[in-house]
Amino acid sequence: MSKKTVLLLILLAVTLPLAVACAGQGPAPVSPVALTAIPTATPDLEATVQAVVSAALPTLTPAPPADIGATVAAGIAATQAAAPTLPPEPPPTPDIDATLTSLLAATIAAMPTVAPAPTDTPAPEPTSTMAAAPTAAPTTSPSATPTITPQPASRATSTPEPQTTATRQPPVEGLSDMVKRVRPAVVRIQAGSSEGSGVIFETEGQTGYALTNYHVVEGHRNVNVVVNDATTYQGLVLGGDHVRDLAMVSICCGGFETLPFGDVSSLQAGDEIIAIGYALGLSGEASITRGIVSAIRYDSQHRSDVIQTDAAINPGSSGGPMLSADGEIVGINTFRYHETETGRPVEGLGFAISERTVREQIPALRSGALLATPVPTPVPRPTPFWSRQVRFGPNFGSLRHDPTDSLIKTEYAGVSLSDMMVSATFVNPYSATRNGWDYGFILRDVRNGPFVQVIVSSNRTWEVKSGTRPPYDKAGTGRLSSLNIGAGERNRIWVAAFGERMLLFVNGEFVSLVDLPDVTGSGGVAVMTGAIQGHEVAGASTRYEAFTGAPLSKEYGPAMGRLEPEE
Repeated sequence: MSKKTVLLLILLAVTLPLAVACAGQGPAPVSPVALTAIPTATPDLEATVQAVVSAALPTLTPAPPADIGATVAAGIAATQAAAPTLPPEPPPTPDIDATLTSLLAATIAAMPTVAPAPTDTPAPEPTSTMAAAPTAAPTTSPSATPTITPQPASRATSTPEPQTTATRQPPVEGLSDMVKRVRPAVVRIQAGSSEGSGVIFETEGQTGYALTNYHVVEGHRNVNVVVNDATTYQGLVLGGDHVRDLAMVSICCGGFETLPFGDVSSLQAGDEIIAIGYALGLSGEASITRGIVSAIRYDSQHRSDVIQTDAAINPGSSGGPMLSADGEIVGINTFRYHETETGRPVEGLGFAISERTVREQIPALRSGALLATPVPTPVPRPTPFWSRQVRFGPNFGSLRHDPTDSLIKTEYAGVSLSDMMVSATFVNPYSATRNGWDYGFILRDVRNGPFVQVIVSSNRTWEVKSGTRPPYDKAGTGRLSSLNIGAGERNRIWVAAFGERMLLFVNGEFVSLVDLPDVTGSGGVAVMTGAIQGHEVAGASTRYEAFTGAPLSKEYGPAMGRLEPEE
């Protein structure tokens, strides 16, 4: 708006009210007093001027405050909306870390090819190292994929570890290393003119215990034992079993090395074995022969599980250990066949008594019982030539099941008794829920004559039978309240027979008094199993422990009283 326009508006504002006032009064003359009173309207003129000016500028006066507030609010809103892009840039940071991690991973992936280079002989050949890098990268990348988050340094150390571990622990111990490790436990045994081998399996303080063959120490109580091909010790024969051809010798006093037993059940035909012994009594170190397991079978003549092998077993090797590839005792080398019954030569037929049979006999060998009371050769129902010995035990062993022959399995004590006390602990071959089992005693057995059977069964019953052949007469039967029937559980059976009567105890509890009027004479005593049809499982064995017996004899006194003379 120009200055001229403003002045014009001011003049109009001053003159218009005067003109209007004059028009309203008509032609009345204006007095001097009225004209002089006009200046008093100045305040009104100022207000009028202000109002006119305000009216003339209506858009200018309210617009600034409203526009300023809106502008400020809009500026604040725009600032807040733009704020996320202004603070420190989060996206670039993870991208940088990921980029660094990726670069480090790629660098480390190439490191395995560089790390072994200093240790390898062809290190100065840069061309072969560069060529090897691509082939090493793929093998490293799978392990690098899940290890992006972990620190690169830990992954760099973990990459070569498998190579170092494989170098420190070879999968199979070398034969020469194993032989060096086991040699100190293999001993030379000298008994008079006989010489053989043995192995120390246990120590107690400065006393060592060695196993050998019975035929090596037969007839001797004291032997010489050469340990580690250097030191000779005095050995004492603790016990021997001529049927199983086993004996135990104690050695004192020194620091002896031992070998652990393995598990023959883990062996299979074709597995490698090692036989160690002093073959032919040659001086120096024990001889080593190597072979495979040809078969594992039961030898009824030796009443043992035996390991058949093609490894050479020669005179002097007898009593030495048969070892698994891990250097554990799986058998005691015992005998070999060199010709048939008709004189035809054979090869590769060596045998060792298995560790299963050896471990079963260790308690008896330690006690010396079997040395004094050798067990006779078994027959289906033995009728041995009874010795005059009247005490026996404790004897230990196993009765092997064979459901195909329908025979009672027995182990005779080699004594003939009439009035006697007999006891044994039996180990259940398996749980009663799997199959039935039974065990007990045969008493007063004579050649082609009657005998007594005392039977305890897995169905928690007992029975006593007598006679010569089936069907036997039942002398008594009943239930048992304290019989253990789980696999591997034990039951102790105790019998006292005197005249025509018998007392039966099971696990310390009195069971019954049984009459035996038909069988009263002296006869053989045996433990037995399989008396009831169907109570055998092929391949199973019923163990017996502490089989002992002694005669009962009548005694008189002490008696007291007074004799009065007759008058």
